[in-house]
Amino acid sequence: VDINDVELIAAHQPATDKQQQDVTVQVQIALQQLPENQRSAIVLCYYQDMTNREAANVLNISVSALESLMARGRRKLKKILQTQSDDLLGEI
Repeated sequence: VDINDVELIAAHQPATDKQQQDVTVQVQIALQQLPENQRSAIVLCYYQDMTNREAANVLNISVSALESLMARGRRKLKKILQTQSDDLLGEI
């Protein structure tokens, strides 16, 4: 899944305010830092609203492998976003 797909999806979602736009940008930046397979799993399930089975079929992997990729990807995203947050707070 190309990261540009995520940007296009985010561009079509109405942002309620500047803070929401900032969060969207930070998540996009964090997604770019994930390994391709983890990013693809997350994008297919969360941004393209596929079921785990559908996403696993697209990626040609088992559902359990997809769930493992998503779990690792979510953990890594959490760390990346926490670091970004800490860095931003340190600049204030």
